[in-house]
Amino acid sequence: MNQLIALFTKNENEIFIFFKIRTLNKIISQTIHAIFISVRT
Repeated sequence: MNQLIALFTKNENEIFIFFKIRTLNKIISQTIHAIFISVRT
């Protein structure tokens, strides 16, 4: 039972890290896009 909980927690952490990286990439790309627009105009 404890092994099952540990496995689930590990998967949850991996999913959380995946979403955090994806959100970070989205923020970075939006920032680069905003800088590009402000430089171009």
